Amino acid sequence: MFKYFSALDGRPKKLGIAVAAVLIASLMISACDEAENSDDFLTRAQEYRDKGDLQASIIEAKNALRINRDNQDARFILGSNYLDLGDWLSAETTLETAIGQGGTLEYAIIPLLARAKLSVGKLHDVLKIAGVRSDMSDDLRARIMVVRGRAHSGLKNHTEANKSFNDALAADPKAFGAFLGLAGLSIASDDRAKGKELLDKAIAIAPENIDVLEFQARFHFLKKDFAETEKFYRALIAQRPTRVAFHAGLINALISSKNYKGAISNLKPLLARSPKNIQLNYLRALAAFRSGDFITAYNTSSTVLGVYKRHTQSMLIAGASAFAKKEYEQAAQYLQQYVQANPSHNEAKMLLSEVQLRQNRVSEATKTLESAAKDQPDNVNLLLAIGRASNMAGDLQKSGDYFQKAVKLNPENTRARAALGASQIALGQTDLGIEELKRAVEKDTDLARAEIALILNLAGQKRYDEALEAVERLQERHPERALGYTVEGLLQFSKGDPASAKVAFRRALQLKPDAADAAANLAAVAIVSKKPEEAKEVLLAVLKHRPKHTRLLMMFAEVQLQLNDSDGAIRTFEKMLEANPEDLRPRQILAQLLLSTGRVEKAYLLAKSAPLIHQNNPGILEILGQAQTRLGKFKDANETLKALATVKPKSVHARFLLAGSYGALADWSSAEREFEAAWSIDQKHMPSKMGLADVLLRQNKLKKASEIISDLSAEATDSPQVRVMQGRLALLQGKPEEAIKPLSEAHKVIGSPTLTSLLAMAQMRAKGRGTGLETLRNWLKKNPNDVRIRFQLANNHMLFSQFEEASKEFLTLHEMQPENWIFLNNLADSLNRMDKFEQALPFAKKAYKLAPTQPAVLDTYGVILLADGDNKRAAKILTAARRRAPNSPEISFNAARALERVGNIDAARSILEEILPKNNSFRSRKAAEKLLKKLGG
Repeated sequence: MFKYFSALDGRPKKLGIAVAAVLIASLMISACDEAENSDDFLTRAQEYRDKGDLQASIIEAKNALRINRDNQDARFILGSNYLDLGDWLSAETTLETAIGQGGTLEYAIIPLLARAKLSVGKLHDVLKIAGVRSDMSDDLRARIMVVRGRAHSGLKNHTEANKSFNDALAADPKAFGAFLGLAGLSIASDDRAKGKELLDKAIAIAPENIDVLEFQARFHFLKKDFAETEKFYRALIAQRPTRVAFHAGLINALISSKNYKGAISNLKPLLARSPKNIQLNYLRALAAFRSGDFITAYNTSSTVLGVYKRHTQSMLIAGASAFAKKEYEQAAQYLQQYVQANPSHNEAKMLLSEVQLRQNRVSEATKTLESAAKDQPDNVNLLLAIGRASNMAGDLQKSGDYFQKAVKLNPENTRARAALGASQIALGQTDLGIEELKRAVEKDTDLARAEIALILNLAGQKRYDEALEAVERLQERHPERALGYTVEGLLQFSKGDPASAKVAFRRALQLKPDAADAAANLAAVAIVSKKPEEAKEVLLAVLKHRPKHTRLLMMFAEVQLQLNDSDGAIRTFEKMLEANPEDLRPRQILAQLLLSTGRVEKAYLLAKSAPLIHQNNPGILEILGQAQTRLGKFKDANETLKALATVKPKSVHARFLLAGSYGALADWSSAEREFEAAWSIDQKHMPSKMGLADVLLRQNKLKKASEIISDLSAEATDSPQVRVMQGRLALLQGKPEEAIKPLSEAHKVIGSPTLTSLLAMAQMRAKGRGTGLETLRNWLKKNPNDVRIRFQLANNHMLFSQFEEASKEFLTLHEMQPENWIFLNNLADSLNRMDKFEQALPFAKKAYKLAPTQPAVLDTYGVILLADGDNKRAAKILTAARRRAPNSPEISFNAARALERVGNIDAARSILEEILPKNNSFRSRKAAEKLLKKLGG
């Protein structure tokens, strides 16, 4: 028999003993806990808190809660500890649970919970929970009004904030917190004198109060008196060493005074104790960013956002750090979130617009800048940025208008003049533009960018003599700098003189051997001149000085690829990753290179091991999904490509890949949905349309498939792939004669096993088996090792009862794959059909050894044993086959034959009486009827 099944063997695990052991252990622990009651732990928690040992207090409070989950006092202490440690999220969660219990501590909890919510920026929540009630004491009412005032202040509701603080003073004239709040409002409105006056009132009431001292520290910070700020915070830390906010204030002062090492040194022990603390991680990110360590800044700010997604300051650092690392997609994501939360922060909008420009999202960048300009219409930097964006969008007139306005607002701004000059040149006002650039250079001889713009624009006008004069002036002003010679090289190259360009670039490298721009351009000239070896030498020389320079290494790897040195290019990319594991671009290119050179497992591991911050990067997801597909990890590939389609929902390529992954899982309806989604995005995307036609055919949706294939035929008249679709459609419509022509035409262009199989099938159905078998044989003459086609040929011989030919093909397949039980089984079956059971027996026996549970193998082996006269063993084997395939009438009949041979007449008759009424047509039905009659049935 030549049908087969796959089976999975699962073994139940015995877990009873392990579960019992855990239950016993838990009972023992519970018994131990009851030795001390909740009050004992609570007493120690308060004692530790009074001593300032907040971590120990937390442990004891948790122990109290473990015994009594409803202990409100324990939650109150626990929440207070979290608040003092700066773990605001834990404080908020704990105190919310505590206040939900009602009880006598409710009023004491409200100010603390409000403070926790203030710290995480939930200002509206503060106004909901912190309400004044008639039965509150004057002191409590004042404290509640103070936190309400702080919430209003944070929401920029200064009138309401002012009212709340004054209401607090009305309730309690000594409410120093209200004076601090009013002082903050005055400072925010630029009235520092009034702020100082109100602060002094708070100092007079409570000179030693922690909050008053902290406000003084902040006031000194605002005045940029960082030494005094540091002094106040060190004094506060001496009083309350566990109060994280005081440590944070000190560290912020150190960062602001550019003492980054001191800030990081102070942060290390704090982060070791509280690795997920939002405030501390934010400050670590800030210190890293200010000191130029953008990788740490990005990673640490991402850690903060992983804990608390709405921490806007970390959004800004993450976005700015990603921009510095040239990871523009991540930068745009974080900066957009920040700008949405802080719509009046124009500096952030300018940075976001720069990211958008780098992503070529010019219209979005222009809108971002114009929204900023509404608040600051006379901001020259904003006007210059809008002009630049408009220029990139191709709106030269608009660009020029903005530059002109910037120059009018600030005539001495040389950057504005340089930009205006460049725009005038672009608008065709060449002479005006060049004169404007000259004026900019005259006013600022260090304005190298304007000089370069002048030189390049003169070159663009083919005014090479003037351009060279400008270059000479630049070189005279800065004889020690490589810049002038690099620009000369660019100018000479634009003149069409690569030899002089090379001389200039080499002069630049003599002055500065590590001049990356000069080296890159010199290498580029060599590449254009089709001298990659020369480019390689240039880059190797400069890389000795700058071994970790990303752009040079990238260029060097590209040269190696031009020299067909893919192994060398891979090593170069690996060096880049080793130097900077967070750098996305070399990881992405290397993974793609590994994939294209057949090193799929390595590509998979590289993409899979991408840092967390890159794991949703579209390029990484695409490579990972393709690698998983090629490794046969179809479910994993599908999950990966679903993530890609989520990140890029409007990408036709992402949708196309996702559809293909559903196809690999044979989930045709989902594949159809995704191919349709891809096609709806871009109706000119032929692969999506082809994929859609394919899955429609697989689902036998012939009407819809016919419409799509008709469109494809009109759009791609000569496409062999479309011809294949036409042939498949005709076959499914029961028109094999119409399938032959398109399949034959396609087969001439893209001969493949699949197409050969289809063509042979069509020919057999339309013209008889001879033509189809000949097609298969002709393919095998050219491709003798094609297992799939040889297997199809052998099976067709079996179907046509050509057992001699079938046995020859199965024997060849067996020789190609000696351990393949399917080939062994079918070889034995074909030999047995010719009554060559003695030759068949060894093959059947080996198939049985390799696949002892497969019904087809058991059936073949049992039938041959029966023919060999081993009736007892045959009966045992065939009865087992029937148990595994009870719905096969052929196997059941063979089992009945064997049982009859060993004298088990009743069992044989029972089987035959069962299968004959259920199966009107099977190969051995007549023989089964005859046997039943013989057995008296």
